[in-house]
Amino acid sequence: MPEKRAARARAAAPVLHWVQDPALSSAGWAAAAGHPLCQPVDTQEVNWFTQGMTTRITFTLHELVAALDGYADRVLGERFGVSFNHFVFLAVLADVEPSDMTTLARCLGISKAAVSKRVPALVEGGWITGAPGAGRSILLQLTERGATLVREAGDVLEGEFTALLGHPALAEDPVDVPRLDRQLSALAHIVRATPVSAAGTPQGAASS
Repeated sequence: MPEKRAARARAAAPVLHWVQDPALSSAGWAAAAGHPLCQPVDTQEVNWFTQGMTTRITFTLHELVAALDGYADRVLGERFGVSFNHFVFLAVLADVEPSDMTTLARCLGISKAAVSKRVPALVEGGWITGAPGAGRSILLQLTERGATLVREAGDVLEGEFTALLGHPALAEDPVDVPRLDRQLSALAHIVRATPVSAAGTPQGAASS
């Protein structure tokens, strides 16, 4: 299934999600989070969720994803002149091409309208092509320029993040990269497959 292959493509990249609105990108969130006025208010009266926020795994994971996205955005901007969102769009397309806009939107986790809005600029920039498909659909495919970017930028990001996982600061508690990869992949699969009950608790989760 295209969706399963695209899920693996997203997992292979150092990002766990796709951001549709650049104004709300996690790269922007990461920059804002470092500002003294953007720290969580750690009082029970303000918000129960922010109580001890930095000790919560939910906060840690969100902070990590934001930091990874921001770092990847800077690396790609400096070395290839593109944003991380640009790369993810092309990388997911590479895994499911040729693809119509509906399928690509589903694989990216965004709306068809959002995909349609981005296509003209990507075609004009020589990153992708569009050809008539069944009915009124348009089949999208990478150009040689797009394929080269996905391959080369993907290699650069893989190298950058592999180096970070081996940072000297982690020497006393080294990261088991293969194990971490297996655990995160399994967790991503579990999250996608787990329905949420009306009360907001994942069905099948153990109650305390």
